[in-house]
Amino acid sequence: MRVVFVSPPTNDVDKIVGGWDCWNEEPAIRVPYQQHGIQDDANILMQVKAIMPDVIFYVGAVAGKGLPDVKTLCKLRLIAPLIHLCCDGGDHPWWPVLDNYSESKCFDRQVSIDGAGKDHVDLITLTPIDLRPYETRIQPDGRTIKCGFAGNIGSGHRRNLIKPLENAGWVVPRLRDGSSYADYVGFLFKCHMIINSAITGSTKHMHVKGRVLESAFAGCALMEMAGAPTKEWFPEQLFFIHDGDAAERIQALTIEKITNQATVFSEYALSRYHPKIIYRQILGGIRAI
Repeated sequence: MRVVFVSPPTNDVDKIVGGWDCWNEEPAIRVPYQQHGIQDDANILMQVKAIMPDVIFYVGAVAGKGLPDVKTLCKLRLIAPLIHLCCDGGDHPWWPVLDNYSESKCFDRQVSIDGAGKDHVDLITLTPIDLRPYETRIQPDGRTIKCGFAGNIGSGHRRNLIKPLENAGWVVPRLRDGSSYADYVGFLFKCHMIINSAITGSTKHMHVKGRVLESAFAGCALMEMAGAPTKEWFPEQLFFIHDGDAAERIQALTIEKITNQATVFSEYALSRYHPKIIYRQILGGIRAI
């Protein structure tokens, strides 16, 4: 199957495209757009037509001058089935955008890949993640960090959660930088457990972060926020929960307990949320594939 991803050229999108490539013989072809650059719709249409794909995945953004407009998306849909992969469908700034796309009939299917936002899309699932960087996993006795955090600390809730834990020595953070995804995975391999904040960018909602599956695939246990929708995708007994008591919980857990939890968490994730399973669910019933 010949697949095109129309998407911004970012690390976050790399792992989603890699989630397709890691189980398909024919790698996806990327047609990039610059979210905050100059709109280049004519060139996007020309490139996609020349490729003659069987299906097109569009990875959108909530705003930006360089986004393809609705008319262009509708024209892409005439070339091949067009599927919108929305990374933040559980966050309310996206909802009028998603509703407008639905009304305009831009897509054959809109998919929220953050495990939330079901009222504004056709399907919700989790992020399809490239498994190739996770193939060589470090065993528990080679891990040196009891609890880590990977991603931007930012401001607000996430900073209020992570900084006191970092200052007290209970969490080792790795901030997002310009390094490769393999380097990011390398950090996960050093950790027995990853603590997560499920708060969306607007800070008004919670969703399932990509790092939830990344932690599982790296063989880490997860310490998730109380109330996060992660519980709708994993049985609660497979991960730890923090509710204003993260320091106490991290301190009390033994490495043996964390390792045992990591094992069952990882096994469940691979059996339910392998990228092949997710993409086949996304494509199910799409016309002419």
